[in-house]
Amino acid sequence: MNYTYILRCADDTLYCGWTNDLQKRLAAHNAGAGAKYTKSRRPVFLAYYEVHESKHSAMQREAAIKKLPRQKKLALLQTPCAPLRLTAAGYPVSVFAPPYPTEDIVYLLTDDEDAAHVFARLREPKPILAAVGGFDWNADLTPWPAPALTKKAPPFAGNAQAFLETLTQRIVPQTEQTLGLSGVNRALAGYSLAGLFTLWALYQTDRFPYAVSASGSLWYDGFLSFAKSHPLCAVPKRIDLSLGDKEKLTKNPRMAAVEDATLAIKDLLSDAGVSVAFNLNPGGHFQNPEQRLADAIGRLFDPTKEDPR
Repeated sequence: MNYTYILRCADDTLYCGWTNDLQKRLAAHNAGAGAKYTKSRRPVFLAYYEVHESKHSAMQREAAIKKLPRQKKLALLQTPCAPLRLTAAGYPVSVFAPPYPTEDIVYLLTDDEDAAHVFARLREPKPILAAVGGFDWNADLTPWPAPALTKKAPPFAGNAQAFLETLTQRIVPQTEQTLGLSGVNRALAGYSLAGLFTLWALYQTDRFPYAVSASGSLWYDGFLSFAKSHPLCAVPKRIDLSLGDKEKLTKNPRMAAVEDATLAIKDLLSDAGVSVAFNLNPGGHFQNPEQRLADAIGRLFDPTKEDPR
């Protein structure tokens, strides 16, 4: 693959180039080795890119864009583009970035297709959304082993500690180095078991000052007892919890405890000095997950922002 790309520099100027490896090229620019122009204007942010089948096509498009006046280049930045796809520690990471610099980045534990729907629903100003996929939901997102929910489902393996170490020590640093980010407002977000993982992670690491647990599986066996008996690694700046108002009506007795468990954990977090919000959405567990995540992320960095719906 070949790419034509536009960078927004630290001095708000624009730089256009082409490459056959967007990930390495962006890292090179932010290391000071990409071009003379960007070396003194770091950090640079990826504002726009196009995928081309050939080097010739990418170079032709680069030349055409460079001839455009600034206003037309800025208009081009408003055009939706595919995510920047990285591989970090063997896991796929799809980065959805707004066409302007931001210090807010959300690591969303999901695949890029679901993340694209979440990003499209985010209100302005949007954070960077880094979708981390490739994990095993029942293994990598559960903090300790637990029985399966149904006879046909696999048991929960409890491998969250290993995945969290990979996330914090390899995936997050590599992603932010590639993007040229430092001093960010970093959030971890997830839905269902990923929401459980998000809250459990706060008891293990201080790398995520912001967190979203949307319809989190906080009914998980032993999690409420764990939260009562363990301190947070650090006091997060803000946590957003949400549930569907019909989730507690499930016939599964373990999952039916989700609302009581979530409210109890909300009280624990509040007592620990955390700014924590709880929102009850209409519907069951599987109703409008992308919108629920987008709404929660929108509240995260600006809790005064009203939901326009």
